[in-house]
Amino acid sequence: MPRKRLTDAALAACGDAADAVVNGAADAADLAPLEIPAVAGASGSARATLRADARSADKVRIFVRRGGRLTALGTDGAIRPGELRRGVRLAVEARDVVRDPAAWSGFSDLTLTVTDRGRTRADTVRLRVAPVLFQHDLLPLERAVVANPKAPVTLEKGTAPDKPVKGQEAYRRDLRRGLDAEGLRAPFVESPAGGDQWMGDMFKPVTPRCRGRAARSTASWSTSGLRR
Repeated sequence: MPRKRLTDAALAACGDAADAVVNGAADAADLAPLEIPAVAGASGSARATLRADARSADKVRIFVRRGGRLTALGTDGAIRPGELRRGVRLAVEARDVVRDPAAWSGFSDLTLTVTDRGRTRADTVRLRVAPVLFQHDLLPLERAVVANPKAPVTLEKGTAPDKPVKGQEAYRRDLRRGLDAEGLRAPFVESPAGGDQWMGDMFKPVTPRCRGRAARSTASWSTSGLRR
């Protein structure tokens, strides 16, 4: 049975942030660490919430470490009294990139609000999503992505020939020779293009510009400076 090709909309929705689960170490490495230091003297009836500002609320997802695992914080943003007394480790995931700066600039203001013994205090930290960089032709080449001529024809719109496009075999042969001559002997990445030989029209590789894990700092609140 031939595989069904996903629509462009379905492909665009794929990603680590498509669900509220940390899917392994590689997913966790993309999260921004955040910390609430221990709030000394917090009572058992203390109420605390951590929420993103209205503009970025649907652009970020906050995880809290509970029972040794990162769990998505509820929509109410509730932090437990015991967690306040011990200190809380969190992580923030960007659910999207900046598509229209007028709609969202990429900044997210996270506000911690603590109410205890009739007094409410709050503090805010600002985070920013990593900007997306497109690749360019001056970057060093590691792997070449080419259309797989044996993949079933599953173009989302229109039709494609059942036989490989004329000249495709010669193109692959010449490209292979050129790469080998430069010492780039890694095999092609075969993409199931579904009948479209123009890989440049299929996708553009991009990279989020973020610092390495060793260079990242952990944002935190100064609980002694929570403002009223």
